[in-house]
Amino acid sequence: MVKQSHYRIGCDAHKLFSLFAVLDSKGQVIGRTRVNHERGAIRNFLSQFPEGTPVALESVCNWYWIVDEIEQASCLPLMAHAYKAKVMMGNIDKTDKLDAQGLGILLHNGTLPTVWLPPGEIRDQRELPRTRTPSRCPSGWPSPTSAPRSHRPDVLRDESHPLYLGQVRPHSPDQPLLQERPGVAPGGP
Repeated sequence: MVKQSHYRIGCDAHKLFSLFAVLDSKGQVIGRTRVNHERGAIRNFLSQFPEGTPVALESVCNWYWIVDEIEQASCLPLMAHAYKAKVMMGNIDKTDKLDAQGLGILLHNGTLPTVWLPPGEIRDQRELPRTRTPSRCPSGWPSPTSAPRSHRPDVLRDESHPLYLGQVRPHSPDQPLLQERPGVAPGGP
């Protein structure tokens, strides 16, 4: 059984860095740390806290890999509903410092509005369509290298990724994308 941690951590994530606010058992901010988005940096920062330490994170575009790092540090990621959390924090000024601290306070008070966080296996399955090579995208579509996901440090460079291991089959141009079902008219349900 995991012991209850005395710390609560709020994380305000951005494209290139995340700001963490660490609260003690009384709900007082005992530290703020800016962590650049580099492979393992978030994991290294969070590994100093006891196993099971809750970390509140807003549902931003690049949350997948941040949650992976939080889990690898043996902390507990909690995805906050961004709009509800903003309303509950009631901050007139919106700054990184106040956002991270506000998430930590909501977590400390037990009022953090959370959303469902899919398990790692489902997150991995959801990642596959996002990792298509740019040559398969028709012109005008955003390529994976320009998508927000590309800010993940290990996106198309991780050699353990299914694309590098040959586990993802490219679509063959002579096969239809959609199979026709017997007894259903084309364009039908």
